[in-house]
Amino acid sequence: MEASAIGVEPTNQATALTVTNKNTYIQLNWTDATGAQLPDGYIIMANTTGAFTDPVDGTDITSDNNLTDGVGAIKVSQGVQTYSGWTNYKYPVTYYFKIYSYTNSGTSINYK
Repeated sequence: MEASAIGVEPTNQATALTVTNKNTYIQLNWTDATGAQLPDGYIIMANTTGAFTDPVDGTDITSDNNLTDGVGAIKVSQGVQTYSGWTNYKYPVTYYFKIYSYTNSGTSINYK
């Protein structure tokens, strides 16, 4: 069986990630990545520790917007610059977020 080829990496990351944390929602906003190779989307990871393991090319991350266990990850398409669908978070717990741009999907996914 032939292995899938990893796609071209996005040129840049999204920028200006901001977080609004209220007792009724957590909203993230960012500015789309620019450059010669635009991303297909973004994976945004969340946790309560601030320690993140960078995603690995070829390993697609499953979306999980439920923060009951203190961790989560969601995918959004390029062109979308806001997200507020996190569920089961605890207020006033501090959550940390990190955004990665990516191209392709499945075993061909390539993260910046």
